[in-house]
Amino acid sequence: MKKHGPKRILETKYLYCNKHGDSEHVLSNGKIKRWKCCSCIVELSYKHTKLSKIKCVEYKGGSCEICGYSKCISSLDFHHIDPLLKEFNLGGTGLKKSWDKLVKELDKCQLLCRNCHCELHAEEDRLRIEANKKKETFYNKKQIHKINAKKLGKKPSL
Repeated sequence: MKKHGPKRILETKYLYCNKHGDSEHVLSNGKIKRWKCCSCIVELSYKHTKLSKIKCVEYKGGSCEICGYSKCISSLDFHHIDPLLKEFNLGGTGLKKSWDKLVKELDKCQLLCRNCHCELHAEEDRLRIEANKKKETFYNKKQIHKINAKKLGKKPSL
């Protein structure tokens, strides 16, 4: 027996598959128990994810909202405009959700190419760092020591 996924142990056997020959099969845990080829499951999952990404990209216009890039669908990302409203990622397992859930999440996003997406995040990071930057001070060592000693509740030793 092999462990597949969190907190569940599924029975596996090596059986014959028309597509993959002798391969690992797992016993499904639905209403009708049957053996399913693990390689076929992975292929179907990949195919579903790819088709879902195509549908999502078409829903958002099919090209980068900043530069218009549309050559390679793998180079297009979904950028959450407000990360606080984000319920799930629109990549990998997020694309396996129902279409209704995907549409709700897509409406909170922009479709960007990887290059524009990286530039946007770099600019956001730069602005966040600048906003949190403290004013530079020009204290000498004795002044700094006195300030820190006061904060620590100790007497300055210098």
